[in-house]
Amino acid sequence: MGSPVNIIFHYDAGPWLEGHLQALAAEGLMVSTCAEADEARFLALLSETDVLWHVLKPLDGSHIQAAPRLRLIRRWGGGEHY
Repeated sequence: MGSPVNIIFHYDAGPWLEGHLQALAAEGLMVSTCAEADEARFLALLSETDVLWHVLKPLDGSHIQAAPRLRLIRRWGGGEHY
């Protein structure tokens, strides 16, 4: 297996979903959850993320600029938008 893929799941995940997301580490997917209201944590995580999964809260250019490694933004419930 190559380098892990760092993913932010930008949503208020409960314990059940959090457990399932953490289990993806066995496949090389390192998922960090971040509540949509926690802007400070979100900005801190962006610097090391490869993939962003977001649900409801819109993104702007400053978020993308804060993520130099970002390769994919996936909006859950929709398609690839960026």
